[in-house]
Amino acid sequence: SSWEEGALVLTAIGIGAEVVHEAGGCALVVNSSDAPRASDELARYEAENRGWRRPRREPLPKRSSGWPGVLAYVGVLLSFAICQNQDLFGFDWLDAGRIDAGLVRDGEWWRVLTALTLHVDTGHLLGNIGFGAAFGYFAGQLLGSGLAWSSILVAGGFGNLLNVFVQSDAHRAVGASTAVFAALGMVAAYAWVQRRGSGDRWAYRWAPLIAGAILLTWFGTGDENTDIVAHLTGFVCGLALGGLFGTKLYALVADRRLQAAAAAAGAGLLVGAWCIPLAT
Repeated sequence: SSWEEGALVLTAIGIGAEVVHEAGGCALVVNSSDAPRASDELARYEAENRGWRRPRREPLPKRSSGWPGVLAYVGVLLSFAICQNQDLFGFDWLDAGRIDAGLVRDGEWWRVLTALTLHVDTGHLLGNIGFGAAFGYFAGQLLGSGLAWSSILVAGGFGNLLNVFVQSDAHRAVGASTAVFAALGMVAAYAWVQRRGSGDRWAYRWAPLIAGAILLTWFGTGDENTDIVAHLTGFVCGLALGGLFGTKLYALVADRRLQAAAAAAGAGLLVGAWCIPLAT
C-alpha cells in the first residue's frame, strides 16, 4: 500500500517510520523531531513519481509456432542415426563425418558440420534430440523456424571449429550438443537484448542471460566423456548470433519472406558438407 511505500521511503533515508493500523484507517508514525523532514521527503517523493507507471511487459513477438523446425531437426537426426548404424550405401558415416581435430586443421572443414548429425549411442542421440528440440522450439518462436535453425547450424559449426583449435590433433568428437547449446545461447542473448530498454528492474532484464548460464552449467557439464569446451564454444557462438539478431540484424528477424530462404540455405549447407566426403 501507499502507507508501506512511504515507510520504506523514509526508512531508506534514515528516518524511522512505522505504519499503525487503527479502527479508522492507517497512520504513518515518525518521531516528532523528524516530522518536518519526513513531510518534506514524502512530498518530494510524490512529486517525482507522479504519473509514473511500471512499464508494461509486452511478450516478445512470435515469428513461428516453433514446431516446423523442431520436426525437421528430429527427422534429420533420426535419419542420420539410421544411416550411421546401418552403414547405408556401404559408407562409414562415423569415420567420414566425425570431428578429427588434425584433419579439420588440415582443411577438412566440413567435419565441423557433419559431426553435428552423428552420435555415439542411443542415449547420446535421445539427449540431444530432447534438449535440442526444447531450446530450438523457443529459438524458432522468437526468430522464425527457418532463420533460427539455419543459425543454430552455423553457430554449432563455428563452435566446433573454435573447439578444434583449443584441442590436440588427436581429439575426436561427434554429436549435436554444440548446436544444442548454441540454440540456448541464441535464445538467451536475443531475449536479453529485447529486454534491455524495458525500463524494468535489472533482474528482469538480465534474467535470460542468467538462466542461460545456469542451464549451461547444469546440462553442459558431466563426466570425462563430456566435451565441455564444445558446449561452451557453442553457447558463446549462439550468444553472438542472438545478440546480432536482436540489434544489427533485427530486420532479418522481422522479414517473414526470408524464413524459407534461410531454411533452404541451412539445408543446402548441411547437404553440401556431407556431399564432400560422400563424393570421395
